[in-house]
Amino acid sequence: MRTPKHHIISLIKITNFPADVVAGNLFCNRLQYYREAELQEIADEYEATAVSKWYKLVDKDLLSCPVFCMYSVEVNKQDDLTKIQLSDERLKKFGDYAVVITDVKEFINRINAKLNGFLYEAIRYIDMKNPEGIDRYSIFNPIATKDKSFKHQHEFRIFSHFWALASDTDFKMPNVKYISERYKKFPIGDLKDITQKFETKELFSGVNVELKIDWEFCLKDKFKSKFPKLPN
Repeated sequence: MRTPKHHIISLIKITNFPADVVAGNLFCNRLQYYREAELQEIADEYEATAVSKWYKLVDKDLLSCPVFCMYSVEVNKQDDLTKIQLSDERLKKFGDYAVVITDVKEFINRINAKLNGFLYEAIRYIDMKNPEGIDRYSIFNPIATKDKSFKHQHEFRIFSHFWALASDTDFKMPNVKYISERYKKFPIGDLKDITQKFETKELFSGVNVELKIDWEFCLKDKFKSKFPKLPN
């Protein structure tokens, strides 16, 4: 039996600042901020000393990489889809509004055109307490690997190994609830033509969207890390 091919048919930014997203301003935080937040959440479930040791092995320069996080909408078959619906209430904590990308291919094309040195990956969720197989290599790509307890986030990350977030270029925004570290704005141009804005709570009842899907381009495997072959 063939394994079904998963496709990323839309990306969603849940935020308190939807106008910035629609305007194409990607406010990126340091990877360090996200890693520290993750460690705080899993400290009770896993041995804190073991997790902290794993965390400290990460290259310090890598922790300065700017990262922009989104929710990926995935399907395992090609279909004419017009409705997006979320189910996990924990997603509401990220913001009161949701900006839905209606054309993933065009969105990625604009990132490629405007942001030199940026990459993007669908997050892999693994058991960090007992990593096996290729998961043992997760330490070499902490940007695109998270503990399985975060799987409900269906996260897609846009990031760069080459940009440092210097303090003199930080953008300060008032009343930011979920970002406490320094961050920087990376513009990719107006996105009004490929976005629809909703209140986050609407997505839990289901919303109708007009998606443009290039099924070959949107294969999830194309947004995954490639790991080396394991030794025998």
